[in-house]
Amino acid sequence: MQILYYMDVFIDLDKSIDERSFVAKFDLNADFLGRYAKKEKDLKVTYLALDSVLEKREIRQNLTKNNVTVINISDSEIKHILDYYDTTVEMIINNNISTKLKEHLTEFFRNKLGNLNPDVIIYWEYCSDIFSELFKDSIFLEGSHTGFWRLENKNPDVLFNVSTKNEKYEDVFFESIKKIEVSPEDIVDIQNLKKYYQNNIVFETQINRKTLDPENKFKYLIFYPGNFPSLRFKKYSGFSSNSAFLQFLLERIPNDCAIVYSKHSLDKSENDHYINHNERIIDIDKFSSIDNDISIRILPYVDAVVNVYSNIYMPAMLLGKPIFSYGNSPNAKFSINTIDHIYDYLSTNVTLPSNYIDISNKLIKYVLTHKVNIRFLRNEKNSFLYLKSIIKNIKDNDYINYLPQLGTIRGYKTRLSQQLLFQNNTPRINYEQTKLEKILGYLINDNIKNVGFDIFDTLLCRPLVKPTDLFYLIEEDVYKITKLRSFSFATTRIHAESLARQGKIEVTLDDIYNKLQESTGFTDDVISKIKNIECEMERQLLTPRETMLEYFSLAKIHHKNVFIASDMYLPEALLKDILISNGYEIEKVPVYISCEYNKVKHNGSLFKLILWKEGFDASKTLFIGDNLRSDVQRAVDNGLLAEHYPKAIDEFKKNNLFKPDVLGFVYKENFLFHLGMIANKLFDNPFVPFDHKTSINNSSALLGYYIFGPLVLSLTHWLIQNTKNSNYEKILFSSRDSRVIFDVYNYINEEIYNQQLPKGIYFYISRTATLSAYKNKALRGTLLSLYNSKLNVKSFLDYVFNIDVSNDKIAKNLVQELKLNLSSDSNKSKNEISHFIHKYYDFAECNNEVNKKNKHLIEYVTSITENKKFAVFDLGARGTSRDILSDLMGVDIPLFMFREKKHKCENDINSYLVDTFNPFRRGRRVFMPSFYELLLSDALTSTCYGYEKSESEVKPIVFPSELTATSLLTLKSQVYMKEFCKDYISLFKDKWGYINSQTRDVFVYPLSYLCSNTTDQLLLNQYVADDPLYEDKHVPVIYPPLKKPVTATKSVKKIAPNKENSKKISNPVPESTPKDVDLKRNAFIYFKRKFYKNEITKRIWDKGRELYLKRLN
Repeated sequence: MQILYYMDVFIDLDKSIDERSFVAKFDLNADFLGRYAKKEKDLKVTYLALDSVLEKREIRQNLTKNNVTVINISDSEIKHILDYYDTTVEMIINNNISTKLKEHLTEFFRNKLGNLNPDVIIYWEYCSDIFSELFKDSIFLEGSHTGFWRLENKNPDVLFNVSTKNEKYEDVFFESIKKIEVSPEDIVDIQNLKKYYQNNIVFETQINRKTLDPENKFKYLIFYPGNFPSLRFKKYSGFSSNSAFLQFLLERIPNDCAIVYSKHSLDKSENDHYINHNERIIDIDKFSSIDNDISIRILPYVDAVVNVYSNIYMPAMLLGKPIFSYGNSPNAKFSINTIDHIYDYLSTNVTLPSNYIDISNKLIKYVLTHKVNIRFLRNEKNSFLYLKSIIKNIKDNDYINYLPQLGTIRGYKTRLSQQLLFQNNTPRINYEQTKLEKILGYLINDNIKNVGFDIFDTLLCRPLVKPTDLFYLIEEDVYKITKLRSFSFATTRIHAESLARQGKIEVTLDDIYNKLQESTGFTDDVISKIKNIECEMERQLLTPRETMLEYFSLAKIHHKNVFIASDMYLPEALLKDILISNGYEIEKVPVYISCEYNKVKHNGSLFKLILWKEGFDASKTLFIGDNLRSDVQRAVDNGLLAEHYPKAIDEFKKNNLFKPDVLGFVYKENFLFHLGMIANKLFDNPFVPFDHKTSINNSSALLGYYIFGPLVLSLTHWLIQNTKNSNYEKILFSSRDSRVIFDVYNYINEEIYNQQLPKGIYFYISRTATLSAYKNKALRGTLLSLYNSKLNVKSFLDYVFNIDVSNDKIAKNLVQELKLNLSSDSNKSKNEISHFIHKYYDFAECNNEVNKKNKHLIEYVTSITENKKFAVFDLGARGTSRDILSDLMGVDIPLFMFREKKHKCENDINSYLVDTFNPFRRGRRVFMPSFYELLLSDALTSTCYGYEKSESEVKPIVFPSELTATSLLTLKSQVYMKEFCKDYISLFKDKWGYINSQTRDVFVYPLSYLCSNTTDQLLLNQYVADDPLYEDKHVPVIYPPLKKPVTATKSVKKIAPNKENSKKISNPVPESTPKDVDLKRNAFIYFKRKFYKNEITKRIWDKGRELYLKRLN
């Protein structure tokens, strides 16, 4: 097999456009295939490029070192040829050259390449037509990224466009896509992916239709994603710049249309006057510095998309946007029509044409199932097998099946979900291969004929830290049958299995329950009911390990003989049924369950049975499982190949928070059902890169899903438990702090309680909006005492009392009358401010302005409560808004809060958390209020500034907030908080209340740990809270780092010991350093855990400990 990698010498000659050495090194990856040439003697790898490309990034040296023959061409050679024929690079690309030049170039390349006759030519995005004429029998693979990879946490992909002697990609691709079959299951998977995009990628931010067109000038907004102004852009569009194309585009559409334009990240043009000063061009480049995905995020707010050759057209298709093309790029055929028809379409169509939806689904299916991660081809064997597979497919299959399928739509959604969970702002693009790429390579290895899978923690997984936790989940169900509150089902069930296994190779579920019946004396009917409860809970909790479901499906697509083997006591019929319900097509798939054969993988006997019964050649059989001994070592002992696919929870436990000196002890002593679910979500693919020096990979999504999500659900459950059986008809969630809790409360009310809980209402209230209610001296004095500030008097009056002394006539006069120093420190001027405030409000009340505001406030609250009994929820911490509202309306209002700061012994407040200290930072609060307030508050709107009355109702005065880096990170975190809550409710259903069957430390301490400036500072320092009571309004949400102890730099004179004292103190004990203490403590904890694993060694440890303490005393 002869392979030629080619970096086009004409494209690379134009240094002003693009610097492609990065592509040459990281996207083509010829060196990895070259390495395999040592093992495959018939493989020859050649690389052709300009000297100017080869000299960068040590490309030449790296290729040569890895058995790649490098053919270099000097830049000057190509330049001389083009100059001689008076030809430009653009003319070459457009194939607009003379016959003589074509003959000259053909001869030139033939001489350079000698006798090389490549089977495959691989290039990136462009290859001169001269090569297709020079090597007519070669297969051409044009590599390019798809429109999806930038969203996948910087994991670049590649999709090869295939051309052969008889089939040119640009001629046959569209017609071939039309022949693809899209099954009903595919439609469901595409819709699920679309829903995921809508919820997790194009979630609502401050940028919307109103932001783009604030004055509503335009009937239609048409999105043009700017292209990189390369030679390809010129070839496909005929324009030299995006600006020139925009001028052309605006001439083609009516004046009631505007173009929303996003500049390509590699477009270096600056200060384009036409773009900057045309009111019909809405340039969103100003948002890109804050939101890298702004081009995707604005898609819901535009009416159509214009495409030349931008890959954004694929996500736009997925989101159901009509696409109109211009130019002659290959993807132009997939649009609804050309730009000349865009206005007619928008004026007359409400829904997308069915043929457009159909071709969109087919294209999306093909791209997502045939693109591969570039890491896959950075495995030397994979790169060889991949090309070998393409050559074979070209001989045996239709065009659309030339590329091997290495993905499914559902599998792609899982990979995308996992990548977005780990996404952070580190700029590095991830090209490092993982073990998953190696395992994926077996699919295209013809030597592997058979693939076997374990079930538990491989094909299926439970959301449990320990399998026996399932028994605790059904304790209450068992009680309803036995009516014995003191009976512990979980411990009895564990003991019964232990008894059943004594002296046996394997046991069945019936064996276990026979022992349970012997030890309890329960009737057959009771035993049968309990056993059924256990089986049904297994059915409810078991979910597919999505990466293995994809691999299982692909193994069948690649015609592998698939089998399943599990060491398990559950009956085969139940497990088959659960596998099928979780998406596994197991018809004609042999399933071996140890309890059915009394043979186990653990001793290798089950593998022997399978090989004999199925007639498999062990050397051509791969087995995948999570248990190193049963699934890997015993398989290898029997001659099989085996790959370890670690348990998700084992990977998760490598996290910082599981360390004994962090939260290890807290975690150990609790049920942690939520952590099992999180582990399965995060490490479905156990090989995904994760920075274990951090706790959340510096990811805002993980901050939401792992840290805040469980806390939000626990808090919401606490609130429901405290209000559901009351006679409240409504719960008012105060703005802005309660936004996330409000959304989760309403979701649970609908999903679990069928709207039977008190109705949740989000109501707008703030200190500013209630200022008028502080209508006497006592209340104003209280308000004044609540706020310690570093503002001057002028700013303090403006913020706390909303009094603008510069423009308020009453205030101006009073300042002069009282000789109030506006620039003095407000904390030191409380008496003067108090005197000013009382006088000011005496004047204001005379003007009836205060009474008018209070009337509006009462009317607003009354309109949403409808005179029904209600309670208020707020994050905390004193309940001042509830208190003043209660005083104004003359009613008692029960208040539920997240965190309460005690300032009264009794104040009709129920709180989830009373202010306490941080276990990781002595003397500090458990966490900074600004941290949780920022993350749980409404990031889309401003504070409430008051209320205004229209003809029919009173409305709150609120405004959209500004898009900032902090608000975007906050919104993303909130998306994943809610996703955690939905995942948990969906999985545990009526058992969701078990979220609080453990100490709240499980939810509070992770936040405390991060707040203590321990890990993930790269992310957390990007969150900035606003505290208007300080001159610098922006404050961090985590504590400052601990100060390092200062070491002396000067030499210290030794002091001679006092002889009298030295006689009195014999054998002084040296102080232990903190490091020594930590080491001893960690060793103590480690060995204690080892001894506490069973009852006998536990007694030995306790007795030894007792003797040791006696000796010390």
